[in-house]
Amino acid sequence: MFASIADDANGPSMGTAGLSALLVLFALLKVLTNSYVAIWAWIGLVLSVAVAIGAWMNMKAAGESLSDLKTSVTAAASSATAAARTSSPAAPPAAAPSAGTGETSSNSDEAST
Repeated sequence: MFASIADDANGPSMGTAGLSALLVLFALLKVLTNSYVAIWAWIGLVLSVAVAIGAWMNMKAAGESLSDLKTSVTAAASSATAAARTSSPAAPPAAAPSAGTGETSSNSDEAST
């Protein structure tokens, strides 16, 4: 499923930009939702923004844009749909023997009388 993104030479820079955007989002949520925010949370927020800016610049240097992301996701979704249609349906699991058959099993740990 992720093979189409991994096959693209510029795919990792786009993935890094997406993950860095999530990093900024989570850092911002941390700062905004806590009642007491230490200076370290603000430093973390500033550093996460710096990481996101670096990832964005790396993505632009690789020649990618957000429209490339849309095309990659659309291609991956269509290939996943095609693969799901061509795969054979799974066989139903075999029925387990019922516990009420009256059969007893011997345990090797039990002492014989």
